[in-house]
Amino acid sequence: MNAHKKINKSNRRYRFIIWLVFLLCVANTAGAGQTTVQAGAMKLVLAKAQEGIRILNLLDNSTGQELLAPDAPPLFSLELRHVKTRELLTLTADSGWRQVEASDADAAGQRILSFEEPADDRLKGISVEVRLLADNADSALIWDLKVDNNSEQWSLWRIIFPQVAVRYLGESSRIFLPQTAGVENSDLWNTSDRKGGTYPSGWTCMQYMAAYDAAGKTGLYVGLHDPFGSTKDIFVQGLADKHAVAFRFEHPVPDMGKAGVDFEL
Repeated sequence: MNAHKKINKSNRRYRFIIWLVFLLCVANTAGAGQTTVQAGAMKLVLAKAQEGIRILNLLDNSTGQELLAPDAPPLFSLELRHVKTRELLTLTADSGWRQVEASDADAAGQRILSFEEPADDRLKGISVEVRLLADNADSALIWDLKVDNNSEQWSLWRIIFPQVAVRYLGESSRIFLPQTAGVENSDLWNTSDRKGGTYPSGWTCMQYMAAYDAAGKTGLYVGLHDPFGSTKDIFVQGLADKHAVAFRFEHPVPDMGKAGVDFEL
């Protein structure tokens, strides 16, 4: 580890929680290259590819509703900047890695997704660990992310995590937006508008979003549970061509521009 390296841990502990129904969670492994996590009526399928890991399915088994939109975005994106040239590069969960692994669940139901050895040799020393926990008590999936930066040339500039796209859930499907005191919207499915802003602020004052059908039978809640109120940009992006919406959390990295700085959510 470089002497100048900093680890931003003490005030940046978040949890990304997804839940659909109020049943117990169990986890198991699917076919070759796939990992399935069952959370009551929700089924999450992760697919391991040659250069990354992507979310393949997010299914509500109780209704048969696939929640994930086609061509869904990667679970995370890292924006890196060269400390001298200021060149910007991007690494994502689903591409750009020589070595990726998804572990089996441990006794507590936790899995580790590891991303090592970037395919771009210039980014040597960058690695990511994602921890995924099946929480029985809350029927939730809890995600934590850690980025190790052992590079002397590249800095972490911006982290996008989590991000997920939800498909249209039927007539009068709705989106909960974290604006003012909370806004319900049913138009974003058919537009390319973006709603949200910088948290914390007077116009973006909560750290969660949701999409659900009119009857309240299926849906997805996505939240960052950050007790310290760290700065982040929270957006819902309409994807009119896919009849979907994307939830996105963007984090400016403390000490951005400095090489050898780690980041943890």
